[in-house]
Amino acid sequence: MNPKISDDRVKYDFPVISLTSVTEAESHGIKELTIQRLKEFGFHSVSNFDNDLDNLQREYIDTGGAIFVAKDGNRIIGSLLVKKLADGIGEIKRFQNLPEYRGKGIGKKLLDSALVFMQTHGFKKAALDTTSKSTKAIELFKKAGFIETKREREKIYFEKSFNA
Repeated sequence: MNPKISDDRVKYDFPVISLTSVTEAESHGIKELTIQRLKEFGFHSVSNFDNDLDNLQREYIDTGGAIFVAKDGNRIIGSLLVKKLADGIGEIKRFQNLPEYRGKGIGKKLLDSALVFMQTHGFKKAALDTTSKSTKAIELFKKAGFIETKREREKIYFEKSFNA
């Protein structure tokens, strides 16, 4: 770990990497991270809705999206995936960090990297959804300029428009 001192707290500087191709080990790391995150919310298996995890290269990178990961050595400790949708919309998916790495600024670095990618690649809008249980992530989204657009039970939808 590489500590930096800031505001009387120790912050750790973990690299955020934009993957241009996905190795089997990276794909496995993102899938394991996702499974662990789903278990935190009471899900015990990956559902049919999670079939994008079987081919991250095809589902994200090859379609004009992006994959960002944070690593501690070779271990993937955080991820954020951008899926390119129609009409210039980028959907943020798989935004997650391992529990022991939360509160260290990794989520902000991942989100900032994704937003820069979307702005520089012509996206007009970023969209995402999350659970109301993800209070820290919701706080981060609002600070980054996301606006809540809809609620369905525990699911909250957000959008952020980019200036042309």
